Amino acid sequence: AIVFFKPSAKIDFVCKKHNWLKVGNSASLARPLENKIKFFHLCKKNHLPQIPQSIAPFNRSTYKKYQQLYNQLVIQTKFGWAGKSSHLSQHWTDISSKIPIDTPVKYSPYLKDCYTLINNCCLTNQGLIQSPPAKQISGIKSLSQNPLATVGRQWPSQAPLGIKNQVKKISQQLGHILTTKNYKGF
Repeated sequence: AIVFFKPSAKIDFVCKKHNWLKVGNSASLARPLENKIKFFHLCKKNHLPQIPQSIAPFNRSTYKKYQQLYNQLVIQTKFGWAGKSSHLSQHWTDISSKIPIDTPVKYSPYLKDCYTLINNCCLTNQGLIQSPPAKQISGIKSLSQNPLATVGRQWPSQAPLGIKNQVKKISQQLGHILTTKNYKGF
């Protein structure tokens, strides 16, 4: 049996080729959930709360439009790990060479004086198991030049109880949605 953290088509292929038991979701099931643009649409369709954001092609015109709407922008491409697909931008010249023109991206405001909470969840036959939320640590220049890159987590999060309860409720709602897709695991 092969247990893995991050699904991939290569793992699927190797397990099938050798007739190994794959303990985890297929890449075809997991990949759309990792896609920041598809995940935005999934949340919108299922009325899950999200910060203000817009999906549009990356070009000077849409950049200007969303900069006027959101001021300092966070621009995310579909896929990335630990902040590699997330870019903070105040000027077109900051980012124009980092993303190919007309690539679909997610535009959102840079939320200053805020923090990000994350939690680990595992969906099982018996239901959802979830950890208490952790505070995502980012913005430590000695660990990453990208101020949006995740460089660690802090438990306990020190978030107020009401916020922790919201995280729990949203995670349960997402767990229910994933159950309908036969998703199991982390």
